[in-house]
Amino acid sequence: MVVILGDGTVVADDDPRARLRRARQQLPDSRLKYALLAVALAAAYSFVNAPASEAAGGKVPAMNRAPKDHWLHLYYSPFLVRDLSTSSAHQDHSVLGRVKHLFRPGLGKDTTLDSKGREVDYGGADGSAFEEIDIEDPDSVVVGTRCASTKFALSVYFCGAATANGDELNTWNGWAGGLAALRETLESMHMLSRKGGVHPAFVYELSLGQKERSDPALEHVWTIVAQPDGTYMWLQSYIQQYTLQKWMKETLRRGEQYLTYEQLVAKLDKYQELRAAAATGWTARANTLYKELFWVDVRENGDVRFSAANAIEDLWWQIRCKYPTAKTPPPRGPGPRAGESRGPDTSSGDRS
Repeated sequence: MVVILGDGTVVADDDPRARLRRARQQLPDSRLKYALLAVALAAAYSFVNAPASEAAGGKVPAMNRAPKDHWLHLYYSPFLVRDLSTSSAHQDHSVLGRVKHLFRPGLGKDTTLDSKGREVDYGGADGSAFEEIDIEDPDSVVVGTRCASTKFALSVYFCGAATANGDELNTWNGWAGGLAALRETLESMHMLSRKGGVHPAFVYELSLGQKERSDPALEHVWTIVAQPDGTYMWLQSYIQQYTLQKWMKETLRRGEQYLTYEQLVAKLDKYQELRAAAATGWTARANTLYKELFWVDVRENGDVRFSAANAIEDLWWQIRCKYPTAKTPPPRGPGPRAGESRGPDTSSGDRS
């Protein structure tokens, strides 16, 4: 073989100038890999040396903000899931343990077997552990996309670590069931809010399960947070697809930052329709409904191995807690010096 150099010179493939040309062409890919490796190492360093979690010492992070401030705080906190996931009672909080939490594949995985004997990685006993690290996907390194990790972190944020870990008695844990029971609960809370003017600030945790896992697997968990004004936040991430913050940006695009009661019920209707559309196979309608609810095109990467044995089960839900809605005032400071102002009051959540 011969190689034509930039000046038009024709040389043999093994000529030193030809080898130098190939090396230069490959250099950008090498630089990219080194850059990604540097990002991973920096993330590991910041993870190990991160300041104490906002939930440390039994604190409930949601108490630091007014209800309408939560959405913006979650949206502008890309490392929130990573930080709050360290509140898991099932994680080793030593330096080595924290590195293991971030780079789990190299130090052993928390796995179990499904009904067919296949090894499945669920993220540990409470799902808080991140997915396997992918050096070409920065989100898997520093943010995390596993839906169970996001659900756990949101439980810590709104309810506190003790409640998220199940160490603290939760009056509302008995409120659970299928889709029909959820509809009844939501309707009752909606009626109460219309009479009393304030909606109970419940944190609902929901789960989609299958009789048998399909290929790809479709199981999913997510969180619905009720606001005192009667609106709802539908919060989720999806493993190897998107982070919580990317989903929140998508809700802005859809105009669904806050859902009304009617909009939430309409989404639950779509879940029921999804079950019917996928009763015996993964139809085009099922694919559309799944994408509308969970922002994932299951057919994007090819055929879906799905039969009646993989049918979607009734939606399961529980109330994790009733989160605090009274913002805890910050400690009194020395106040502004002469000639200074305190700035605008943003406690209402408004941003001008």
